[in-house]
Amino acid sequence: MGGSAVLLSNRSSDRPRSKYQLVHTLRTHKGADDKSYKCVFEQNDETNQVGRVFKMKIKPCIPDFKLAFEHFCIHGVLDELEKSLDLTRWHMEPSRMTLYRFGNTSSGSLWYELSYLEAKGRIKKHDRIWQIGLGSGFKCNSAVWRALRTINPSAEKNPWTDEIIKFPVQIS
Repeated sequence: MGGSAVLLSNRSSDRPRSKYQLVHTLRTHKGADDKSYKCVFEQNDETNQVGRVFKMKIKPCIPDFKLAFEHFCIHGVLDELEKSLDLTRWHMEPSRMTLYRFGNTSSGSLWYELSYLEAKGRIKKHDRIWQIGLGSGFKCNSAVWRALRTINPSAEKNPWTDEIIKFPVQIS
């Protein structure tokens, strides 16, 4: 079981100890759209294994988001997003290692992924982080953060601190 907590503040006195600035958030919900009805559902395949079926067909024009963000924290269909956003294994590592170590903790996964980036020493001042949380095909939450300082992993305590040296692991 996982959990996370985030403290947001707009008090200027909190600025010296702040790590990130929230730049933008967006929530999209297409549940009332007829095209979204049953766009994702579970059913048995030919071997009687339960799997997810994606029926929504879209042909988006996708820019190179790697030019806009240094880091990605993704909760959702990882393989599909890796392919469609043309992300590297390095970009996907926090998401995959979080899923491996903590399982599916729903939207809490995004904070474990950010902690992974911190524990690996990847967050530098001015880095931009895009957190993307996808629901069942018709919901998407997105937040953009900017690092206010370089994060020193040895000065941080987070869920990865005790075992970060063991990661990444090979996942088949």
